[in-house]
Amino acid sequence: MGKYGLHLNESYESFQKRLNKLNDIEIPQRLYERINETDLRRIIKFVIDDNNLNQKILSLKKNQAIRFDKRMTQLPRTFTILKDPEGEYQLILETKSKASTNQKCKTENFAGTSKSGKPAWRLDGQNGPEEYVSLKCKLHTDANGNLNLNQLKEIKREVSFVWRMQHDHFHYSFLGTITKDKKGHFYQSMYSKKGIPLDKLENYGIVITNQIIDNIARQLLEALSIAHNKGFVLQDIKPGNILCFSENGQLYVEFNDFGSVPWVRQNLTTQTTIGYESPEVSLSHSDVNDVYHAYFKNGYAKYGLSYGKQCVDKYQLHNKIGYATAHPANDVWALGIVLYELYNKQKPSIHMPILDERLKGMLEYDRNQRITAKQALDIFNSYNEYSKQAMVNKDNTPTETTDTPFLTPAPTLTEVPSTPEDSPPQFVHEILEKPKPFLIVARRPTLGSLIAANKKNRLDKFAPRRQNY
Repeated sequence: MGKYGLHLNESYESFQKRLNKLNDIEIPQRLYERINETDLRRIIKFVIDDNNLNQKILSLKKNQAIRFDKRMTQLPRTFTILKDPEGEYQLILETKSKASTNQKCKTENFAGTSKSGKPAWRLDGQNGPEEYVSLKCKLHTDANGNLNLNQLKEIKREVSFVWRMQHDHFHYSFLGTITKDKKGHFYQSMYSKKGIPLDKLENYGIVITNQIIDNIARQLLEALSIAHNKGFVLQDIKPGNILCFSENGQLYVEFNDFGSVPWVRQNLTTQTTIGYESPEVSLSHSDVNDVYHAYFKNGYAKYGLSYGKQCVDKYQLHNKIGYATAHPANDVWALGIVLYELYNKQKPSIHMPILDERLKGMLEYDRNQRITAKQALDIFNSYNEYSKQAMVNKDNTPTETTDTPFLTPAPTLTEVPSTPEDSPPQFVHEILEKPKPFLIVARRPTLGSLIAANKKNRLDKFAPRRQNY
């Protein structure tokens, strides 16, 4: 079972029951900032009661959607009803740039290399409305105005990739419809649950302790080792592509944005974001004729040399051709950089030796000596077991501790963003209202003791899974 429950044979009756439940539960205030109660009830009643609409919804196949434009329905908001790859229906409300008073207001936009998006809400969540993101990807057309079918296939593969993983720490997206704007441009819509990018947590007054980072590392390494075991390479691992969620005070992280996965692009060329490229990726794109040569050259000139590039220069690496293809070792390096930055609050440098025994193997400049994601996970799990054993009193009784929150409000926090356009998801407000103490972490063991330790400790022993729908 995955994050959304991944219901098999989800029935339309269950969808309607979830909508009817909205009459009995408290609606989040943040949703009412975007639509008033009367307008919300009108939309829900329309979906439940219209017989013609019911037949259209029932005719949906998996990965299909119907978009109901407010100009056609005369309802206050545009909404989409989709059917996901395993048969679950979803009602997505596109709140975008309107407040509950129907006046224009500023809104939080999301922008990436190939997609942009705005806020949305899934109204039929298991426990009530959930904050979503409504994404759109601009589609290419030929001289005759025909859509690029290869691009459409890539988008569908990107969405289906996560369903192939069937793992909690990959972020699910759902296909919407193809729309056309006033300028004649076509867009493919996509929807996903809203999270906070890993590099934006502190913007909301949230700090993460070393123990929290330990758990982040285990979650991501478990997911990465599963992807590699299935033959997939993620390629573009960076903090902005890791989303944070909370359940019962626990922080969960998920890999997001899989447009660079070779299986999605049908292209094996190495690709990543500057700063997170391994030495071999940096080297492979150093040729002046390489398609990404200018990107890396200009990036180094603007931001300085990355750790990967520094290793190329120091160790005189030279195997350009052999490193031009996507490889799991590049993912391990990129995640190693992400974790180093989390622990040390700065980027690694060739002038500062890596003292953390858990990260040394992930950031080994020689690919042949670099450890795998599974080996790195075993080391982090062994370290966790070592820490538990170390936290014992002299009389062999466990040291008394309290549960550690995985999201802890910063001690100096004076205010939390409150305007709709820059507010974090609802779970941030809930956590900031319930501060908890930190947990003391034992001294780090050596690499030798980690390798020799018991490697059977698994992720599910330190963090409960999300409840399934």
